[in-house]
Amino acid sequence: MLTPALAYYSPATQNIQYIQDAVKQATYYRQVLQANTTASWQGLWVHIVGPQSATYGVWLTGNGWAALGMVRVLAVMTNWSRTAKWTTQPALIKKYIYEILDGCMAAGFSPDGTGLLANYLVGDSSGQTAKPNGNFGDATGTAMIASVAYRMMVLDPAGAKGYKTWANKLRTAVAAQVKSNGYVNQTVNPYDWYDTTPYTSGSPEGQAAAVLMATAYGACVSASRC
Repeated sequence: MLTPALAYYSPATQNIQYIQDAVKQATYYRQVLQANTTASWQGLWVHIVGPQSATYGVWLTGNGWAALGMVRVLAVMTNWSRTAKWTTQPALIKKYIYEILDGCMAAGFSPDGTGLLANYLVGDSSGQTAKPNGNFGDATGTAMIASVAYRMMVLDPAGAKGYKTWANKLRTAVAAQVKSNGYVNQTVNPYDWYDTTPYTSGSPEGQAAAVLMATAYGACVSASRC
């Protein structure tokens, strides 16, 4: 949440220090939260580390918010005249984003047959070794990750072209969860990440994620990348 706000504040104030701090902040988050593993899903982040509310499983929505935030940082760096020629910082942020996308791909789809990614990609709230890996497919986090892939296809077409087919599958799976009243069904509970059942009452977070995915896909189509 903080990193994109810092990045936006740089062009708003014409102070380059804020976007430099945004890159540092993303790096610090990654140092603390990235799971220490050599498994195929390496690169993903655990949910919360620290003395309060620690949850060491790999939570899909947390990875979605992290990647979305870094996409916004990259977008500012790419489009602001004072940072458009930077190479080192954008390369770092791209690396962090692709680590999350690749980890999500390696973790695979939820075993519930929805075609969605699981609410916990690895383990559950108690840790990474807990079984099963996820309790259900989560449309919220899946929409976030699809949005990230589509945005990267525009911001970094050469680096992100391999995600298109996968992102389209995610988008199709999320679309299948949209009910006749417009609510996105089967999302993670936005009020309780310990909840092991799908939230079906209309998650504000899930609705926002679906809109983010739709607009990202539209931008990708407009840029002739999708």
